Amino acid sequence: DSMESMSLDRDDIVIDAGDTNPKPSGIYAVRYGEEAMLKRVQSIPMLDVVSLISDNESYPPITVKRGEIEQFSVIGRAKLVMRVL
Repeated sequence: DSMESMSLDRDDIVIDAGDTNPKPSGIYAVRYGEEAMLKRVQSIPMLDVVSLISDNESYPPITVKRGEIEQFSVIGRAKLVMRVL
């Protein structure tokens, strides 16, 4: 439910694996450690970190620090949400 404003549990989401360069307005499938998740991705070059931001404010941002960057990758941009009614 961390991204519940854009998707609900059991929605199907189409990911564009060719779009791995995060833009501020996008939502991306990312891998961080062993976990895959959908998040807004904000790069902060001055601090040499990446923030993973949820739409649900109950979840604080996840900060990926320089020493952890090998554990992080962008899988692709979320392009379409499909829901069975």
